[in-house]
Amino acid sequence: MKKRIATAILLILSIVTVSTLTVGVVKMMYPSVSDQKPIGLDDTNERPAFEAIVSELPPLPALDNQTAAIDFVMTLYDRAQLNYKNAEAAMTMVSSATTTMGVPVYGQRFILKNGTEYWYSEYSEVSKDSGTLGLIVGVFDPYSTEFAKLKYASTAMDEMYVQTTLKPQINEEAPFDQRYTVDWDNAKNLRLTTEKVPIFNADQEGSFRLTDHTVLKETILEVKELTYHADQGYYDIFFLLDHSNPKTTEITRPVLQQSSGAADAAYYYMEMRVQIWDNGYFKYVREINKWSGNRSIIKLDSTIDFESVYYYDAQHTDPDAYQYFDLVKQNATA
Repeated sequence: MKKRIATAILLILSIVTVSTLTVGVVKMMYPSVSDQKPIGLDDTNERPAFEAIVSELPPLPALDNQTAAIDFVMTLYDRAQLNYKNAEAAMTMVSSATTTMGVPVYGQRFILKNGTEYWYSEYSEVSKDSGTLGLIVGVFDPYSTEFAKLKYASTAMDEMYVQTTLKPQINEEAPFDQRYTVDWDNAKNLRLTTEKVPIFNADQEGSFRLTDHTVLKETILEVKELTYHADQGYYDIFFLLDHSNPKTTEITRPVLQQSSGAADAAYYYMEMRVQIWDNGYFKYVREINKWSGNRSIIKLDSTIDFESVYYYDAQHTDPDAYQYFDLVKQNATA
């Protein structure tokens, strides 16, 4: 009897899910990055005090010469990746919007590198307007939708320390970097894991990657916009990645398939807007990726929207300015 009841409940949930997926997907189809304002980050970051490299670059190419445009983009992009790795300190603030089973899921991340140390804080919540389906998503996929996560690493560590829990308390009226609270000492559903130490410091072997997607000359499909704002001192680049090139998603597609439970999950649209200061340092990045796949009888179609702002000043790169950074370091080094 219990088994029949459980089966019936699962069937009802499946019907609810399938019937609402199409509506949810339509709601989450984002306009082009060029037409949409930032999700809510403070993008008033200042240009770091390094010499401009404009004189080292070729003249800005015309978009009708895509070979030259892609070459220019990659020259600037690679320079910014190298500068990030070599920078003594940098803070990246990230705002995200994704969909799970058609339900909007919002998140924030704070990623700090300072000397030989690295901190990461993230929290996520299901949209409060998602109703019953939002509750279902929270129950069936909590560690991807309603969680808080802290990470700490140093270049002396073999692995990065990670702690994760569920149901952080969200206060949308609080300052941007203090909107969630967790009693980490008494947290239920606490997971302690490790990850590979990321490449973030000049003395580490390997290259820093801005994104897990592979961005190379051969994986850029088209440069759509390429502008130099001389009055503000930065380049604004908008390009499409070639989702049909297996190399573009050689890292991200297997992760997507595993996390979504859809063996055929694949990206079908990928765009990036990258703003780089004219001294070769990242200013602002936005990625919009769309993917689809099938999980059992459920057709999945989702948009992943990440927006990042970069800071290099002493105030933003002070680890004492961020909640729980001292706690996770203490736990990682205990």
